[in-house]
Amino acid sequence: MIVTGFCLVLLSMAVAPAVRAQTDAPAPRKTYGVNKEHIEQQAAEKAQPSMLSMYIKMNLSDDSLLHRFYFVLYMLMPFAILGISLWIEVTGGWGDSRKLFMLGLSEFVFGVGNAGMGAGVYPWFCDFDIVGWIVTIICFCYMLRMLVKQAGVLIGFVNGQSGGELTKKVLYILIYIGVAVTMTMLLSAKPYFWLAPIVVGAAWYYLYRNECMGDSTAATRMLVNTGVMFGGFIIFFLQVIGLILIVALTLFFLKGFASIKTSPLADESGSMGGDGELERAADGTPFVRHRDGSMTQLRDRGDGSFEGLDGTPWKDSGSGHLFR
Repeated sequence: MIVTGFCLVLLSMAVAPAVRAQTDAPAPRKTYGVNKEHIEQQAAEKAQPSMLSMYIKMNLSDDSLLHRFYFVLYMLMPFAILGISLWIEVTGGWGDSRKLFMLGLSEFVFGVGNAGMGAGVYPWFCDFDIVGWIVTIICFCYMLRMLVKQAGVLIGFVNGQSGGELTKKVLYILIYIGVAVTMTMLLSAKPYFWLAPIVVGAAWYYLYRNECMGDSTAATRMLVNTGVMFGGFIIFFLQVIGLILIVALTLFFLKGFASIKTSPLADESGSMGGDGELERAADGTPFVRHRDGSMTQLRDRGDGSFEGLDGTPWKDSGSGHLFR
């Protein structure tokens, strides 16, 4: 008996460490598989260059040095336009000719770059494929407001110089349009560039004879200052007028679609209905009973149509329902 008890003690001493090790061992952790394809796809998407950077790289890699020069003007000058226009706005300088000259010069240089690039109706800062919809909307609204401000300055100047004469107003507008377009064609090496000296010379001669009283220096100064100031605005406006028209037509059609009403022949249940049902009094007088229970007396024209006492025509849909 003693020997048996001693053996049991030895056995328990031998087994206890193993049992304790098993009970004290931590529970196995759950492992999750890693979706390597998803991780690689996310990394590839982050590494993919933006449309703007791809657009810049594509144009700067062009073989033509002149194209790259025009592209740099096309890309950088909008920042100058933005900075100067904000400066004018903050300082209230829409009546300052020097600040307006700087703004017009920036627009002129951008116009030259745009013409040299042969870009479409969307300037890059309003091209949603390049900068996205949010930036496009913000840039378009700001650009439109700036153009309205400049148009007001031009109209005020022309009215003051013309003395209210319609002929002189039109002449001044044509002078600045001619200067803007021909000088842009000259600087961007476009066809008919040779018209620039003719148009500029004619504009200078008109100012020399009629506005500056034979003072050639004053005529030159006036032509340069106002030609750049208003010519830059005009060429910038002409180059974005396509975008403005597209937005205006889009808003017009959206407004038209939104104002389309449901046909008066269709009621809520989808069956033929109208503004009310045709009923007649005991003496044959026609009435239209509206959906709210009210009634309107009508006159029978005798040709299957009716009219209200105020002359409003009513038509029968053929199923006993009337509509206006």
